[in-house]
Amino acid sequence: MPTDPTSRALARLADGDRSAFDTVYREAWPRVRALTSRLLAGDPEAEDVAQQALLTAFARATDYDPSRPALPWILGIAAGSVRTHRRRQTRRREVALPTALVEPGTPEDAVVRADLERAITEVLGTLSPLDRETLLLGVGDRPADATFRKRLQRALGRLRQSFRSTHGSL
Repeated sequence: MPTDPTSRALARLADGDRSAFDTVYREAWPRVRALTSRLLAGDPEAEDVAQQALLTAFARATDYDPSRPALPWILGIAAGSVRTHRRRQTRRREVALPTALVEPGTPEDAVVRADLERAITEVLGTLSPLDRETLLLGVGDRPADATFRKRLQRALGRLRQSFRSTHGSL
């Protein structure tokens, strides 16, 4: 059984001793903050991720195995929070369209843009109303639940398949 103060305090916290909270926080916070800052270098949300990781650790304190050291357990939760944060960032990131597609500068760019818009409109017309609605929600604010993500994934697959069958591969 570990004898460090963090492990003893977390074991007490897991048993319902709320007075152990301050000790766990005081010992874990600087290390969790350092880890998230290092893993999310330059990300302004690194401290928020650290706070969320500690909240998760406190909420899951009853899952802690007192025969093992507490700090690696807490840092593992923090690393998981960093991975979750990165996945969310990746999902939310919008891909910028090339400038030629946004604002045509030459007559050739205008023709390319018009052809692309026509192709997109044509392909969207082949999809079901539910798929079109899902794709439009996928562009703006959307629900983050697993059901919607799966529906969006399937709608994008059908969009790709329709585009490839109509216009060849990109």
